[in-house]
Amino acid sequence: MLSVYAASETSLKKVASADLAALPENAVWIDLVKPTSAEDHAVERLAGIAVPTREDMQEIEISSRLYIENGARYMTATLMCAADTQTPRTTAVTFILASHRLVTVRYDEPKPFMLVENKLARACAPGITGEMVLMELLDAVIDRNADMMCCPVDYTNSPHIIMQNDHMISINNTTQIDLQGQAASESDGHRHISGTGGQPQFVRGTYASKGGKSFICLASTYERKTVRKSRIVLNLTQGNIVTTPRSDTMYVVTEYGMVNLKGKSVAERARALIAIAHPDFREELERDAYAHGLIPRGVTFN
Repeated sequence: MLSVYAASETSLKKVASADLAALPENAVWIDLVKPTSAEDHAVERLAGIAVPTREDMQEIEISSRLYIENGARYMTATLMCAADTQTPRTTAVTFILASHRLVTVRYDEPKPFMLVENKLARACAPGITGEMVLMELLDAVIDRNADMMCCPVDYTNSPHIIMQNDHMISINNTTQIDLQGQAASESDGHRHISGTGGQPQFVRGTYASKGGKSFICLASTYERKTVRKSRIVLNLTQGNIVTTPRSDTMYVVTEYGMVNLKGKSVAERARALIAIAHPDFREELERDAYAHGLIPRGVTFN
């Protein structure tokens, strides 16, 4: 469903039966709800943007939720739905600002959208812009979450603050991990991929939390030029940045299982990680671990 809102003299009015072939140039806010492919393309033509798919919105990394593309500003946020019911749920919503026009993409009905639509239909500031509509939506979101507290990143990502939450759980993704438990999540060799995204701070804070559990998750393999390779390796790729040191790594998870490295020796770590590697690579990893002394000769495991 696509709803188009344009400014009148003193309010923001919903345009009746907007024609996909000719969306109004004076549109201030375009709200896409479970959009069809045709609706996506119509908005992309008008606004000069790329509308993200539902999968894109759900899978986006925290460190990539704010970005600029072709002059348009994108923000993806997780909002609450049905918060006043017995079955509250969350949903991803993307906000896109381009040429003072706001495009929202969503697949559920967060209540702030209805509240803002009704409020602006009654009255709005002269010359309202997409930026102003976005501020109204964010204000309504915060107002609906009375317990929300906004703090700077040096507070929210401080391990000392994180550890004060008993039974803290942190879940992070990595691209490669070696047999000693060093996780490299920022680069592919010397090619930069992303920032830390707070991974080392949350891993360390969770490690120190009473009853806390930190999870580093990764697919066991990846493909490059049709060649499958293991993400669990003897040595990290040359140039890779260590995001989480082995001394902080707790649980490591692949599609083949989960292991807890906390308190384990080097040999025990290597053996545990090999056990959750892809079966096609386990024999090679074990052979390399013995050859390089990670698992000393004569050491056996029950």
